Amino acid sequence: MRNIDQEMANSVHQYVSHRVFGDDRQKQKYLSQSLKLGTSVHNAGLVGTFAYMLSKINDHRPMLEDLTKVLSDNQNTSPDQLLATLRGLSLAEYSLMTQKAILALSWFKKFSQIYFAEEPATEEN
Repeated sequence: MRNIDQEMANSVHQYVSHRVFGDDRQKQKYLSQSLKLGTSVHNAGLVGTFAYMLSKINDHRPMLEDLTKVLSDNQNTSPDQLLATLRGLSLAEYSLMTQKAILALSWFKKFSQIYFAEEPATEEN
């Protein structure tokens, strides 16, 4: 039996691992976004962060699409539909969704660092 953290890790991994085949510029944008979005949710809230990402759709499309799929449990939900759903949630439901997003974003960050972070240069003697 798997716990919620394991399920989330598995779900996020399937999306991040598919981004490995993109160009280097896209991978670095994805890494940068994955490093910052958790903090953004803490500071601006889930709806605020999601609305910001939608307003900058061209810059955030891959991360926005992946996060939408994870938060909607892999349903065919568009980012606009998910934002509308988030706005209509009760306080308790919104709090749960925010916690789910923070957990997902922590896994996006971990996997992005594994797949996309530059290898540190090693000194040779």
